[in-house]
Amino acid sequence: MLNSLIKNLLILSCTLGVFNLNAQDYSWKVDVKVNPVNVFFDQTPIYDAGFRTGFKLRSMNFFNDRFKESKAIAISKSFGKSSIQFCYATYGNTYYPNLEEVGDRFTFVRSFRDFNLNYFRNYASTNNELFSFSWGAGLTYRHGREMRIYGAGGQEPPTNNYQLRDLGVNVIHQIDYNVSDRFKLFTQCNIFSTVYHGHSASKELFDNSTLDPNYRPQRFNFSLGFGVSYNFNL
Repeated sequence: MLNSLIKNLLILSCTLGVFNLNAQDYSWKVDVKVNPVNVFFDQTPIYDAGFRTGFKLRSMNFFNDRFKESKAIAISKSFGKSSIQFCYATYGNTYYPNLEEVGDRFTFVRSFRDFNLNYFRNYASTNNELFSFSWGAGLTYRHGREMRIYGAGGQEPPTNNYQLRDLGVNVIHQIDYNVSDRFKLFTQCNIFSTVYHGHSASKELFDNSTLDPNYRPQRFNFSLGFGVSYNFNL
């Protein structure tokens, strides 16, 4: 679905950009984005290298099936230079680490969905109409899981599954490249921090774990991504 939306937005925005020569103000915007870089500040890889099977972002096949682990879609309503955005993002990866580097305890699976409500403030460049800059902040509800594995050399190593039902905050910086009146490309970095772990059974599990007594689900997450925006009016 997301692949089809990306293609349709590209076709529609390019078509309308050709026929719409007069600049207009648009109050709505839809974004689609992929995040090739995700940093969890642990021993998991920061670059999504396409290990996960299943859904493939076909529009990125020329990158050898990269950039499919983390993706997002968002819709925004602007009020002058300010805007309110709702964003739905997903992340899923199964890691294959170097056991000599991570030892006998590591995060093997990480998968979650984020529901974000963000506020943005645009700072347009006065000297260059091609670029604009935005800062944002918001609230996030994260729903997913992390699986820890112990003693990977064994035939059936023990594991722990930690459910994520977390509330957090995020800070965003975005750079837009204004291709046309309706159509923009952008780069975005996002820093997320959990402020409340909401799954009581998982909190009890990692508080009483004998396999991994010092483990806590990662509180911080940094992502770097790029995408396409389409501006419109209702």
